[in-house]
Amino acid sequence: MRIENAELFFLEIPFRLSFSHGARAGRISSDSIVLCIRSGDHAGYGEAVVREYVSGSLGRGDELQQAVARITSAFLAPLKERDLTWRQAASHFAGLTCDTSSLPLLCAVESAVLACAVEEAGTDVYSVLEREPLRSTVVYGGVLPLVPLETARAFVGLCAQMKLTNLKVKVGRDAAHNDAILGLCRQVLGDQFDIRVDANSAWTPADAEAQLEICARHGVRLIEQPFPVGTSAEAAVRVAGKGFAIMADEGVLTSTDVRALASSGAAQVLNLRLSKNGGVNRVLALAAEAESRGLSYQLGCMVGETGILSCLGRLAASLLPKPLYIEGSYDEMLLEENIVAPSFGFGPGGKAPIVRGQGMGYHMEKERLEKFSRARLPV
Repeated sequence: MRIENAELFFLEIPFRLSFSHGARAGRISSDSIVLCIRSGDHAGYGEAVVREYVSGSLGRGDELQQAVARITSAFLAPLKERDLTWRQAASHFAGLTCDTSSLPLLCAVESAVLACAVEEAGTDVYSVLEREPLRSTVVYGGVLPLVPLETARAFVGLCAQMKLTNLKVKVGRDAAHNDAILGLCRQVLGDQFDIRVDANSAWTPADAEAQLEICARHGVRLIEQPFPVGTSAEAAVRVAGKGFAIMADEGVLTSTDVRALASSGAAQVLNLRLSKNGGVNRVLALAAEAESRGLSYQLGCMVGETGILSCLGRLAASLLPKPLYIEGSYDEMLLEENIVAPSFGFGPGGKAPIVRGQGMGYHMEKERLEKFSRARLPV
C-alpha cells in the first residue's frame, strides 16, 4: 500500500425524521465527514462524526473544515508516499498522542487506511488484522430517539415486530414525558423486556430523585449519562447506591477516563463509540482496560452514521469479548439515502452476520457521495 492522495467530503444527508437529543436541540440531517485515500487503483473510505459536546470543539463552518483538513493531514503525513503494511500503519496510529477533539478524525484516518489495505490485499478485513472474530453473528438492540409520543408508539411497535431483545430510550428533563414514554414501552414490549434510558446529561442532581422513581416504576435499572460530565462524582455514586447502574458516555474518551471512573465508582458501564474514541483499535484497548478494572461496556454509535461506520461497528462488535449491548447499523432506518451499498441493517431479533471473504463488504456509491457533499477538501 502506498498512500498517494486523500480527500475529505463534508456530508449533509437528510434524516427520515427529526428528533431531539437529550438536552440538545433537534437534529435533521447527518453531518458525517468522509475521508477517501487512494493507493494506485485502490481506494479506502473512513468516517468521522464530530460532536462538540462529546469530544470537544473544532469550530464550525469554514473553521471546522480547515481544522479537520489540518488534523487529518498531520495524521496522514508520516504515512504518505512510502510502501506501507497495515502493521506499520497500526503501529503509527497506536503511538499517536492527540487532543480528544481529534479522536473522530483519527477514527476516519484509521478506518480509511484499513479499508485501503483490505482492498489492496484482495481478502477480508480479519485476514489483514490477523485476528479471528469472536462471533459470526452480531445482535443489535434498538434506540428510541426523543420523539413525540405518537411517533414513539410506531417505533416501539416496530421493535416488537422485529423481536428485538433490548431497547435504549432517550429521555430528557420533562418527567411527565419520560413517564409516558416508558409506560408506552412497557405496555407494548412487556414487563420482562430489557429497557434502559439515556438522559444525555439532561438531568441535575436536584431532579434525579423524581426521575429515578419513574425509572424504577417502569423496571429500568440502567441509566446512561444522567448528569453533565462536570457534575461531581458523588451524584452518580448516590444514584448507584439506590440500586441503579450508571453508564458513562461523554466523559469516556481515553484510558485515563476509564481509570478515573473505575476509581471513583461514578460508573459501572462505559459506552464506547468508534468515532468518539478514535477507531477500532482504541475501542478494543479501552474495552480491555475497562474489563481489567471491573467495568462493563457496550459498543454504541453516533447519530447520523453512514454505512461506513456501520460496517466498522459490525467489525468491532465481532472482536469485542464481552459487550453488554451493541448499538448501530441504523443508517438505513435513519438516512433518506445511504452512500454505500449494500445495507448493513439487521434482521429479526436484531441479528446480522459478519462479513467474510468480501473485502470490507460494501462499495461506495460515488454519485451519492458527491450529491450529499456540501464541501470537499484535498488533504
